[in-house]
Amino acid sequence: MIRAARSARAGILLTCLILLTMVPAAGQPESREMTTYSLQIQEDGSALWTVEYRTLLAGAAEQGTFGNYTRDLASVYLPQFRELMERSASQAAVATGRTMQARDFTSDSALQSVPTGTFGVVRYSFTWTGFARKDEGLAVGDAFVGGLYLTRDHTLIIHPPTGYAVQQADPAPDRFQDGLVWYGMRSFGPGEPEVVLAKEGLPLLLIGAGGAAGAIVLLVILLWRRRHPGVPPAPGTSPPTEVLPTGIEVKNLEDRILLLLEASGGEMYQSEMTQRLGMPKSTVSAALASLHERKAIVKVKKGRENLIRISREIPESR
Repeated sequence: MIRAARSARAGILLTCLILLTMVPAAGQPESREMTTYSLQIQEDGSALWTVEYRTLLAGAAEQGTFGNYTRDLASVYLPQFRELMERSASQAAVATGRTMQARDFTSDSALQSVPTGTFGVVRYSFTWTGFARKDEGLAVGDAFVGGLYLTRDHTLIIHPPTGYAVQQADPAPDRFQDGLVWYGMRSFGPGEPEVVLAKEGLPLLLIGAGGAAGAIVLLVILLWRRRHPGVPPAPGTSPPTEVLPTGIEVKNLEDRILLLLEASGGEMYQSEMTQRLGMPKSTVSAALASLHERKAIVKVKKGRENLIRISREIPESR
């Protein structure tokens, strides 16, 4: 199991950084390239991905090189891209416990002349089913098990579905217009960026803007209570009911915990783990107790916190 977790970690870490190797085959310097990852989230939890590479072409010779490159786009580079993303979706499915699939891959290319010069543009598009977690709304981010890395001149855009508002975005985007926009250079941690979406009509979190203070305070309280189910509810409300996990659910969660630990360098505080998994404390505690009993993990007391580490011993079979 540990070997499988390490394999998944190696395959999914820094997906965006790996993708950057696809276009330099055209022979263009990085400083003249711009890459945009655009994710259109769907109401069913799937995401329509578009990865666009724009390369400045100086003169007829470079335009000819670009033309030679794009002739192999469908037969050589699209299959490579498809294999990479299919593997990433498969590994993310193991880490999150959701059914996922990358499908419907297409590619196209074009020359675009603008006042600043002529650009060669290559686009890859596909659908990633199960990308967002469906709960009361939609939660985006847990499929990025190993985090993301954006280099200079690279941009990530997440578009909510029509009729959905942003309740949370962590880390905050650099721009919030026609989608949530993050610019490179920057590095995201495991499970980031984390975006929570809800049907419009609920309080809207205005990122980086003033005003609507009452709605924002209310939203912060609701989100805080959602992450701290042990806190007494407000007067006139009913406390949340936690359902005890079944044996099958616990075993599936154990695999996810081990993958999460591997992706985080082998250790993580239990409170952070519970938050990233998005599950009740009692459910996570039950899975950790089973892993500890099999000597797959070690619990280290750090003040009032439990630090969970992967054991260096060979875990007992279950």
